Amino acid sequence: MKLSSLFFCLSLIFLVSCSTDDAQQETNTVDEEPQEVNSNFYALTVGNTWTYENFYLDFNTGEYNSRGRQDIITITGTTILNDNEFFVFESEIYNELGELQREEIFYQRDSLGYLIDGVGNILFSTNIVGELYTKFNLRDENNEVAFVVEGTLIINNRVLDLEAGLFYPVVNEYYATQGNNENPDSGREYVYYADGIGLLQYDISTVTSFPHYREMRLKSYTVN
Repeated sequence: MKLSSLFFCLSLIFLVSCSTDDAQQETNTVDEEPQEVNSNFYALTVGNTWTYENFYLDFNTGEYNSRGRQDIITITGTTILNDNEFFVFESEIYNELGELQREEIFYQRDSLGYLIDGVGNILFSTNIVGELYTKFNLRDENNEVAFVVEGTLIINNRVLDLEAGLFYPVVNEYYATQGNNENPDSGREYVYYADGIGLLQYDISTVTSFPHYREMRLKSYTVN
């Protein structure tokens, strides 16, 4: 099982894939109490577009190297899901030869500082440092909780120096625990956003692997 990009496979920047075909996803809801947040922290504006380049870990050198894969994400419109307005994201994924491999559509909205996907999962938080949120539970064929995937806003002093520019990001950390086990597995994922810019980088891991094996880095962007 991998903590991989349901943020970009199903939801742009953060979701999880599971090798068990009949595992079921249990969503989380947000208690929407009024609080002051940036009106467009996540850069949710129709017409905005981002290009990402993917870098993979060389286990021999410890360095992350590009294989030429690029993801181009564009907000193409809005739609209503469960009485809430969501922004429509269209993703084009290109291989190392520049050939279009596949296209995907997913949905996101800002709910008082939480980034929410089309089925109600929390993808990111800008609210309280250390506050845990449950992205979702994965259940096995017996409807038992196999993994609980949680995230939290963390204190960050790292500056991201990317091809798209120099950024001082807000960072969330993801990890998973198995069943009723209170101790999280060793795998960690990190997601980096910049106020008014959007997703900067996504460090992708498996549940048990450390360090992460892939980085999706912002190469260029156009935001309105």
